[in-house]
Amino acid sequence: MRVPQRLLPGLIAAALVAAAAGCASRAEEGLPSGPRAAGAPSAASPAIAPFSADVLAETRELSIRYWETFNSYDLEGVLSLLEPSYAEARRGELESDISQVERFGVTLHTDVLEEPRWVG
Repeated sequence: MRVPQRLLPGLIAAALVAAAAGCASRAEEGLPSGPRAAGAPSAASPAIAPFSADVLAETRELSIRYWETFNSYDLEGVLSLLEPSYAEARRGELESDISQVERFGVTLHTDVLEEPRWVG
């Protein structure tokens, strides 16, 4: 399965937000929020196919390009790497973030601590 480059950051962000929101809403309701409670597959459930090596490589490369562009304080370049509607919705926030990072003269770095995996 080939995922268009422009969609990957939005998909990754949406998955992270959805996972965080699911855990937060369960905690607010006083419910447990572990993988089993969040609907992780049981032994009888079909397994989710792992990411292909190609998708992992594309995602990693796009992520590296995103942070290199962000660290060069290039708002339009960052926006060009995102899905258009997502980019437009976040334009103000990204402009503020890039401006603040540039003002303090810092760069942001990421590391891969573990390979991507599906979480329930």
